[in-house]
Amino acid sequence: MSNLINHIKLKAELSQSKEFGSAYEKVLQGGDSKSFSSPIIDDVSGLLNYILIKYDGLTGFQKNMLANIFDEFQNVHKTIDPKRLRSFEHYFNDDNELLLFRETENGLINIIINPDECAAFSFIPNNSEEQRQLYFIYPEGDFETLTYNFFSH
Repeated sequence: MSNLINHIKLKAELSQSKEFGSAYEKVLQGGDSKSFSSPIIDDVSGLLNYILIKYDGLTGFQKNMLANIFDEFQNVHKTIDPKRLRSFEHYFNDDNELLLFRETENGLINIIINPDECAAFSFIPNNSEEQRQLYFIYPEGDFETLTYNFFSH
């Protein structure tokens, strides 16, 4: 919780600067879609808090799934060089689905968390020779495999 409060304080202080406020505002707004590339999000829990605040319409199921996923992201963040943890984007669409996605040279990788208690992983390759992947994720599922699939393509 203190991490979240510090995050909010820092953002307010930087954007209110008389001389540099407009420059900081542009930098801070740039953190809306990128994950670990934001200068004010320095760890996984900070990003989780940011997403929970930004998308306040998430259901209990979506929040629980997001917490499970980010618990495993934290493990990856600790065991792999944090700079190698590739950034991803997040989006809350008109169907109230939370999307975590990455576009790579290999294709599009998605984690979709639906409000109707359904979550899925998908990989859509750019190359027709590679196989598409789609599987559902359950609250008691294997989040380690999900995380490595999400960051490995």
